[in-house]
Amino acid sequence: MNTGIYEIVNIIDGKRYIGSAKTFAHRFARHKTSLRKEKHHSVKLQRAWNKYGEDSFEFNKLIVCEEKDLIMYEQAIIDYYSASDCGYNIAPIAGTSLGRKHTQESLNKMSASQKLRPSPSDETRKKIGDAHKDKIIPVEMREYLSKINTGKKLSEETKMKISLGGKGLKRPPFTDEHRKNLSEAIKNDKDRIERIRELGFSNKGRKHTNEHRANLSEKYKNDQKNTEMLRDLAKRNIGTKQPPEMIAKRVASTKATKARKKAEKLAAEGAA
Repeated sequence: MNTGIYEIVNIIDGKRYIGSAKTFAHRFARHKTSLRKEKHHSVKLQRAWNKYGEDSFEFNKLIVCEEKDLIMYEQAIIDYYSASDCGYNIAPIAGTSLGRKHTQESLNKMSASQKLRPSPSDETRKKIGDAHKDKIIPVEMREYLSKINTGKKLSEETKMKISLGGKGLKRPPFTDEHRKNLSEAIKNDKDRIERIRELGFSNKGRKHTNEHRANLSEKYKNDQKNTEMLRDLAKRNIGTKQPPEMIAKRVASTKATKARKKAEKLAAEGAA
């Protein structure tokens, strides 16, 4: 068997790069070619190679295993040696680029490259969409993405770019199948249901003051962006038919709101 985990170790300072290979010889050859051409994907390893020279590095096999176990063993050894923080690995998670940090120069190059690329055709978009259907993101990756994005705040410039990017997009009405899939996904999302319950309990009995309500009303009246968004939403929903159950719920909610306001008004008049 020629499949497993390997290391590229610097014999001067002991730092190492951990990787996995289906064929050790081919993988080692690719690393050496990239390093000799100064085009290796790991900037840290490339700099060390240029500084200490090729003779200062050894390519060693660490574990021989089956292909299905490569990522598991690679992750375990990356964690054991802290190869991302104290070594030459650029990503802390095996098999992905999560956690990788690009230099500003690299970001500028990628940005310029993307601007020159033509927009994908409808056929290409469909192929991409079909390829991602039924794709399940591993729990570990979800947790990692949640962790790195928690507390992250978008700048006003970024918010404006997102807003402008979405303007003018023509979104067709949801099909019945799409609505059904969304409904099923929400019903089966236990975490979401729990968050909604917690939010409901935390806001139970909470009442806005008249001053607060007036401020909110004034804010939305003067909010041009909100007005445009509502207009776009209204245009987008033209011709869309809502199911009778949703209409009944909306009517019942409106009646309950009117009854509550009327009761509050009577109570205020009685107190006066």
